[in-house]
Amino acid sequence: MFYKLKKHRPYQYTPRFYKPEEESKERKPLRFQRTRGRVSPFSMVFFFVLISLLVYVLHLLTQIAKP
Repeated sequence: MFYKLKKHRPYQYTPRFYKPEEESKERKPLRFQRTRGRVSPFSMVFFFVLISLLVYVLHLLTQIAKP
């Protein structure tokens, strides 16, 4: 209970090839893109086919279950 806690060792790293002047010149502004835009027509068709197939399989299963 009364003991000395271990402390982490400090991390010291000196980069060999870091030139802050060049980095500030090369810095470009950030560009953002919208990820939620229009839904592609292919994905809508795929979704419709998937739902249709699911309904068809459920219909077949209910037909098999009837005596």
